[in-house]
Amino acid sequence: MPFQDSISQSGAPSPAAPGSWPAKLRTSAPVPAGASAALAVLLYASSLDNPFVYDDFRLIVENPSIQNLSGVLTVLARDVTRPVVGISYAVDTAIWATGPFGYHLTNVLLHALNVVLAYWVAFCAADDWRRRSRLVPSPIVVATVTSVLTAAHPVMTQAVGYITARSELLYGTFFLASLLAARQWMRMGGWWRQAAIGLWIVSLLAKEAAAMLPVVLWCYDAWLMDGDREARRRRVKGLYLPLLATVLVFAGARLTLLAVEYP
Repeated sequence: MPFQDSISQSGAPSPAAPGSWPAKLRTSAPVPAGASAALAVLLYASSLDNPFVYDDFRLIVENPSIQNLSGVLTVLARDVTRPVVGISYAVDTAIWATGPFGYHLTNVLLHALNVVLAYWVAFCAADDWRRRSRLVPSPIVVATVTSVLTAAHPVMTQAVGYITARSELLYGTFFLASLLAARQWMRMGGWWRQAAIGLWIVSLLAKEAAAMLPVVLWCYDAWLMDGDREARRRRVKGLYLPLLATVLVFAGARLTLLAVEYP
């Protein structure tokens, strides 16, 4: 999608120079991104044979609320703080019944998707940084290294191989997608802000760690984005502060729920 030449609705300039990164994405970037995703699948293919362990029995095998997709309200009532995770289990159960293979396959595919999203985030960040400094390596190099590390880093072993750690993968998917949408809004304005907010809310309903997005966006804007101070101030008021206010509301609701659950 080409950038606009004028000041965007978000208050940031949107230059479109010949040979800018959208053209590179169409030609070369999908290859390393896809290769990194394939690496992620190959590395965790052996986890598809893993049995249910630990909390898998309580949250999946012995959980009647995920046995029928028509009972979505029951899923939401059982796991109010992370309903997106419960719904993903219900979808898996509808497709794969109660065997562990399908649940592990979903985890592996989510990990591969996150590798691709990490590639795009790193690519965009390097490209934005290069607009301010010529010392940054090629965005494709930065993005490829980032995606390979995301695919192969041992810290991901539990999140991918342990079914009921799926909240890490789900929140990561929507968190990264929200970050990319917000970055597009910084550049282009328009409906990207609504997309960023919607994706972030889904991420927050998968895991509470998504509450850090306003801080991440603020830092991204301050360190990587071009534009004058007034444009940045408008972006802060237009997105980051409203997201932060939403975090405070969610935090208050979460504390209230904890008080009810554990008086």
